[in-house]
Amino acid sequence: SELNKKANQFAHYILNNFDVQNSNIAILLNRSVNIYIAMLAVLKLGANYTLVDPKLPIDRIKYMIKNSNTSLLISDLEMSKELEFDNIVNFNNINANYKTTNLNIKINAESPCCVIYTSGSTGTPKGVILTHKGIVNMVNSYNKILKTDTLKSFLSISTVSFDMFAVETFVPLLNGKKIILTSNTEQNSPLEWQKLITENNIEFILTTPSKIELLLLDSINSNCLKNVKVIQLGGETFTNLLYNKLSKVTNANIFNGYGPTESTACCSTKNVSIDNISTIGKPFCNTNIYICDKTLNLLPVGIIGEICVSGDGVSLGYINNKEMTAKSFVHNNFNNSIMYKTGDLGKFNSSGELEYIGRRDNQVKLRGLRIELSEISNKINSIDGINNSVVVIKKVNGIDSLCAYISTSTNISVNKIKKCLKQFLPDYMIPNFYSFIDNIPLTLNGKVDFRKLPEISVKLTNNNEDLSNLSDTLSGIFFFITVSFSTLSINS
Repeated sequence: SELNKKANQFAHYILNNFDVQNSNIAILLNRSVNIYIAMLAVLKLGANYTLVDPKLPIDRIKYMIKNSNTSLLISDLEMSKELEFDNIVNFNNINANYKTTNLNIKINAESPCCVIYTSGSTGTPKGVILTHKGIVNMVNSYNKILKTDTLKSFLSISTVSFDMFAVETFVPLLNGKKIILTSNTEQNSPLEWQKLITENNIEFILTTPSKIELLLLDSINSNCLKNVKVIQLGGETFTNLLYNKLSKVTNANIFNGYGPTESTACCSTKNVSIDNISTIGKPFCNTNIYICDKTLNLLPVGIIGEICVSGDGVSLGYINNKEMTAKSFVHNNFNNSIMYKTGDLGKFNSSGELEYIGRRDNQVKLRGLRIELSEISNKINSIDGINNSVVVIKKVNGIDSLCAYISTSTNISVNKIKKCLKQFLPDYMIPNFYSFIDNIPLTLNGKVDFRKLPEISVKLTNNNEDLSNLSDTLSGIFFFITVSFSTLSINS
């Protein structure tokens, strides 16, 4: 195919000019077919890649490049010059004179395929190392359970640095199917999704409940789903209310999916079109899921414990973070393998299906994106003049929102805090609301007393003074109030 030939040419170019085998190569490109060419070229070289979203803050990108021991950066963007990284190859240097033949480089199934960064509790993101075996097992599981090998066209709307993008990429590619990749502008526009789904006869969609809700806001837009054959939702709670709305506009098989990045994006799923959606189904192929107590003993059916995963999809751990890897990836006494402690709570029901209960720590998912709340508060605490802070998710006027409670020793504006945070955190991790309090309330044992944090509410009034005081708080939702549907997006 043309894609394979171009990937081979780029791989031969890199091979002739750089020594990169078994190393990490970062890819910083806008959303286009060039991303796939670069990914495949890297894998053909026996190297592994890290996809970097150009929208991320420069300091976060710098950290990812340094932490992953990046040997080479593939980019064609001007912003790459700001990264102060010497070994940059311009993607446009693909030369038609280079060979189009496949490279004869043997790759071990256990070797790294890619590094995906997720939010970290220490204030810096963690790089999860996925293997070739894990990717292949994930694709085989999708084929067996979701019958994706029978489908023809797949829509890709996930952020490139999100683990869902690996599913959207490798499931169709390894099955020889068509991918419709949304552009930078199309990625967050439900109106554009509707056009792409209709015009390209899309048969498979993987996304979060929040994003599918946007398509359901308008009956004309949701009409595009009637001929889709498989819809899988994950990353957030999939409610019965959403299922009822979705099932009215499509005859697709609808799946509820579950799985952290550390288990190669997905490790269990349930066809909720056949049954209710109270569970996240049964494990993927070559995957075992256990419900364990704090000392990793198995718990009986119906008893809540930590969800632990073992099998072919379990990653190699966190790159250059032995301490965190040893804490989360432990020996599995049940079948002499490595087991990942997810930090999620769940239980098995009498039918052998897994029910998700929630998190046991302060890691959360908001609109499908995994967030360590302590990472945000650590960044807030590093700002001069701030004594302490705590970040939580609260419903503000019915909408799940990131709320920061801050204790300061000086007067500091919300705008200044946001400006500082945007240097280090992606937009989805910037709190929507801020409350300044004298002290963070604590329980008797010295932990944050979340019950005593004041409620946050926003009331629109005609009082100019009141609106002025709320200007910083409201800035994040004004767009949602005034935008037309054609430009409404998940970030609105």
